[in-house]
Amino acid sequence: MKISAPCVIQDTACKLDVNVILVAKFQFVAENSHEISVNKGDILKLLDRPGNGWLLVKFIDKLVKPGLVPATYVEIVLNDSVSPVTPIWLQDSSQHNSKPSLISANISHCLLHDERYWYRLDLIYSNGSGKFLCKYYSDFYDLHSHLQASVIQSNTVLPKLPQPIQFITSKDMSYNLSQRCKDLNAYVNELVKNTTIAQSKVLLEWLDLANPRNTGFAVKDLKKFNLSNYEISQNVQPNSIEVKV
Repeated sequence: MKISAPCVIQDTACKLDVNVILVAKFQFVAENSHEISVNKGDILKLLDRPGNGWLLVKFIDKLVKPGLVPATYVEIVLNDSVSPVTPIWLQDSSQHNSKPSLISANISHCLLHDERYWYRLDLIYSNGSGKFLCKYYSDFYDLHSHLQASVIQSNTVLPKLPQPIQFITSKDMSYNLSQRCKDLNAYVNELVKNTTIAQSKVLLEWLDLANPRNTGFAVKDLKKFNLSNYEISQNVQPNSIEVKV
């Protein structure tokens, strides 16, 4: 199996704000001090993805210095429950200094602003940066329509867009909004997992803060970011009221 030359790692600390456990699919024998030897079936914790097709990992059951292994030699066995990464991102062979790729998207907050419900879309990128966006259901509907038009000539199959919901009572509203968050979260994650869609101009523009239709803000380093969920939402869309979902 052909492997690109590894990056030189000076810092072996965990740089990813995700908790991902991997298992080795094949035996790998280290060829220098930056790499780590693993046997098939070894369980590893992901620390970083420096690029060029290599991953920085450590054993979870052995006191061994962290090291590099080829991304194609491992697979995910336990993904982060809040910000799951994709196999496509894991095995991306692009260089570390290339344009950061989206590794996770999460929708778990619904808010009310000017009598309209909106959903907070939290994004994490491979370089540790992030975005927080305000998205209405109409935004998802427009995205889906544009994606349908853009992939009509390919074999790409889009995930099903959650249908509009109707409120009958306050109890129905709370349940429906909670379910809508889960459904939209699943929908967005299915889009991100698909390489064709994730790299499409339609989705990239939909997530771009330069898009005048987008409201939100970006963070260069999520590890140094310490705003509460309430503060994040108020920065995205001031005077919004959090809906318990």
